[in-house]
Amino acid sequence: MILSSNNRLFLTYSCNLLQTILIMNEIIIVVIAIVVLIVGVIVYGVISTTTGSEEDVNKNYIPDRFERMVGKDPKKKEE
Repeated sequence: MILSSNNRLFLTYSCNLLQTILIMNEIIIVVIAIVVLIVGVIVYGVISTTTGSEEDVNKNYIPDRFERMVGKDPKKKEE
C-alpha cells in the first residue's frame, strides 16, 4: 500500500509533534525534581534550626554545617 504524500506528511508532522511533547514532558519532570530538591533543603534548614537540632548562628535558616561545607564562614550578624 502506497501512502499519498498528504498522509506521509501528516504522519511525519504527528511523529515530530509527539517527540516534542515527550521531550517537553522530560524537561518539566526534571524542573519539578530540581524545585522539590531545593524546597526540601530549605524546609529541612528551617525545621532543623527552629527545633534546635542544627546550629544557625547568623539566623538565615541555613544550618552552619551546610555553610561550612560550601566554604563560607558563618558569623553572627551585627545589629
